[in-house]
Amino acid sequence: SPITVDKPTVILARVVDNEKIVSSSSFNISKVDTTTPTIDLDIPTIIPVDSDYSLPTSYTFGIGGGNVSCTLNNISTDIKTTRSLDVGTYTIECTATSSSGLSDSVRKEVEIVDSVNLASYILETNKLITSSPTLTKSAQAANDPIGLYATTLTSDGNNTYYFRGNVKNNYVSFAGKLWRILRINEDGTIRLYYDGKDAGSSYLNPDASNVKNMYYEFSYVKTLVDSWYDTNIVDKGFDDKVVEGTFCQQFKSNDVNTNVDYTCTTDSNGYGILNLKVGLITRDDFIFAGGHTASSTLFLDNQNITMSPAGVSSYDGYYRCWYTAGGLGNDSVKSAYSKRQIHPVINIKSDTLVNGYGTSSNPYVVQ
Repeated sequence: SPITVDKPTVILARVVDNEKIVSSSSFNISKVDTTTPTIDLDIPTIIPVDSDYSLPTSYTFGIGGGNVSCTLNNISTDIKTTRSLDVGTYTIECTATSSSGLSDSVRKEVEIVDSVNLASYILETNKLITSSPTLTKSAQAANDPIGLYATTLTSDGNNTYYFRGNVKNNYVSFAGKLWRILRINEDGTIRLYYDGKDAGSSYLNPDASNVKNMYYEFSYVKTLVDSWYDTNIVDKGFDDKVVEGTFCQQFKSNDVNTNVDYTCTTDSNGYGILNLKVGLITRDDFIFAGGHTASSTLFLDNQNITMSPAGVSSYDGYYRCWYTAGGLGNDSVKSAYSKRQIHPVINIKSDTLVNGYGTSSNPYVVQ
């Protein structure tokens, strides 16, 4: 009969014929897998169609290994991902079985729906990072966790939720173009950063001798951004999904580590808050997203012109703006060094519905 071995031992086997030992062997069992496997199905209970959650989401085995399988509605066919599921309600059960026959199972009822509210879904499916980021360094240099953070450093003191580091799950397909989610604004609207490069590049203004010309409101680049928006959003019928949002052109400092927050007020020159359908990132957007003075890997493009003034130079009297070239720096508003890529920024409605998964190959698709 079969025997069960539950600890390291030596097995002696003999072949006996007519009470004589014909042959013998010994087997040294040095490793016995007595570890019960674990398995997790860490997926939402409501999932938009086309979302690509792996089934199961994780599992562990002991030294002997094993196999996993997932069934749908108690049917034996093995299923690997939620992306293959049509709209409907399902019971998913996944089992991990070790080579020694030990097993663990997990079951979840899920509903596949046409679409979900984007802001709510982001908060549901991203574990909020509660540690404080190191805003005086890049996220990469500080070894900050990659993901979703919250801060109340806002004009009204309410939470805004922002992505930091080289995140891979904040892609949005809107108006036939690919965007990245910067943050969920305090009012629940979602701020998007255009991930493409067809908007061109520019310096801020051709004249750096007038204080007004370091402000986005009076800039040459604003005419380019507005024109791009009209061509790609308004003319194609998507303007009704974009809301007018608060953009900050306030001069805060020419020091990268000073007054880094999402607050915005009127500065000493009388400029600050703009209510617009489209704008650019600010110095603070870049820092919160994980950038700093040194080059680092993050979800934003490393070449950006921003809408943040940087004051006047004591060297030549020219007015300056913040830009990114790998890291964050500032230069004359008309300098070739401040001529950087234009990445328009918009805000979409708080009740925006999407399907998809948020990755580059399977982005959230605005409905």
